[in-house]
Amino acid sequence: MRNNRFSRRARSILGGTLVLRLLVFATSAQAAQEATAAEVPGGAPPLTLEQAQTLARRNNPSLRAARTSIQIPRAQLTQAFRFSNPALGFGVLPGINSGTGLSVSLGKRFEVAGQRGLRADAFRAQIGAAEWRAADVERLLRVDVAQKFYAILVSQELVQLMDSVAAVTGRLVEAADLKYRAGLAPELDRNIARIQLLQVQVQRAEILRELNVRTAELNALTGKPDEAHLTVVGSLIEESIPQEMSRDRLEAHATRSRPDAQAVALRGQAVSRKLDLARRLRVPDLILGLGLNREADGIKTVGLSAGFSLPLFDRNQIGRDLAKVDQGLTAAQAEATELAIRREVRSALSRLDAARTQLSTFQNEILALADASQRFAAAAYARGELDITTAVLAQRQFTDAQAGYLEAVLAFDEAAVELEGAVGTSLTAFATDDTEEEG
Repeated sequence: MRNNRFSRRARSILGGTLVLRLLVFATSAQAAQEATAAEVPGGAPPLTLEQAQTLARRNNPSLRAARTSIQIPRAQLTQAFRFSNPALGFGVLPGINSGTGLSVSLGKRFEVAGQRGLRADAFRAQIGAAEWRAADVERLLRVDVAQKFYAILVSQELVQLMDSVAAVTGRLVEAADLKYRAGLAPELDRNIARIQLLQVQVQRAEILRELNVRTAELNALTGKPDEAHLTVVGSLIEESIPQEMSRDRLEAHATRSRPDAQAVALRGQAVSRKLDLARRLRVPDLILGLGLNREADGIKTVGLSAGFSLPLFDRNQIGRDLAKVDQGLTAAQAEATELAIRREVRSALSRLDAARTQLSTFQNEILALADASQRFAAAAYARGELDITTAVLAQRQFTDAQAGYLEAVLAFDEAAVELEGAVGTSLTAFATDDTEEEG
């Protein structure tokens, strides 16, 4: 057999060489994961989360549209303070004996039951509701940008991880090839190692594809072209999230202060004013007029007139009914909004707790076990104490553990961002301390 050509000393020297070549990955992998790109192609600096949020607030088309919609009730408020136009009339006065006369009249309708004030109050409430709706669009945009940002950050880390794994797998291929040439391993071992390297390369390509998709999504949110290249930089784990938070406090703050809740409340005020206005519109308007008559014989007369519209056919009953329906609809929307907010807070808090538990399991158990197994397997295979299948399995578990950890980090960050969005503010003020629990 070919194995018999080599002495124990030669085998020992060969095994030691393979151990050194396989263990050198520890330093190179760590260096690759700690290195971050200082610049993206084209000289643009990497983007921080705060910069991404600023760009989105400035350039996002949905947010611009929401802000522009505020101008509609503002214009209606301005119009509410303007008087309606007077009516100018002309007439012919037939003479009794000879010729005809002319008449000129000027009339103006006045609302006398406070309708203008109620109309203005309704538009002011609509302005406030529109402003809060724009703030809610910004709240949702802030959540979306942050989640896309963390997704890109994790994808960048996954690419670096795959680069490190590819380097280690390449050394495993070299070791398998060297052992095969030395007659210490069958060709099957070399093929298994090569297949593992190809699988790592395929996995890296898939991660790059996802990174490109996530980059295009963040570019769209910040008003950049989809194809614009960027890298992001920041903390991988949000450390400011409190460990324990009171669900009741979170729900109370969200239902009281979130922009969508404020918008619904102000819409209710606007509808209430519109209902009062609909009732006041039953009151007849006062009509004042000034007339100038010139008789056929040249006599001129000036007269004043006063009158009011007779509510015989239209007493705005339909307007009142519609306002009552709108009031009921708004009340139902307010109730539905509160229930939805409470559900969002509970769901996000539950997701955060689950993500924290998963992340802790990776940090405290899985990563250390996978790293130890991978190192042992690499050294044992080089010494001929382990078959290639077990070595590849250990390396695959190491890769899966590192990738799973990064996905757990992303799940935690996304859950934290989701909870902050559901509450409508930073979570740092909601930490539960021992004093509060004892009270």
